[in-house]
Amino acid sequence: MNQEIKEKWIEALLSGNYKQGQNYLRDSGEQFCCLGVLCDLYVKEGHGQWEKEGHYWRLGGRNGFLSGPVMEWAGLTSSCGWEIQEYENDEDKSLVQMNDSGRTFVEIAEKIKEVL
Repeated sequence: MNQEIKEKWIEALLSGNYKQGQNYLRDSGEQFCCLGVLCDLYVKEGHGQWEKEGHYWRLGGRNGFLSGPVMEWAGLTSSCGWEIQEYENDEDKSLVQMNDSGRTFVEIAEKIKEVL
């Protein structure tokens, strides 16, 4: 992963500026999943724009996972943020699963520091 973007992502997750949500990158109530925070950084740096669709927002045609352009920009190889084959439990298999199972942004930021 691009280390500069990684640092910005961790900082954003820990900033308190994003309300955590599940199942969507960003919902109409302005809640973001951990990947949605990364996507919001991508948009704020002038790459693409959010698209409103019903009760959620999507970016690059995706509403729950990273699009190819965001993955390339961030230097990631998985649309789930990261994904491993050997894991302690299903909730730790990917950032998507961690977020949607109720892990906090603080816990997710620690995992990003550890594995990316």
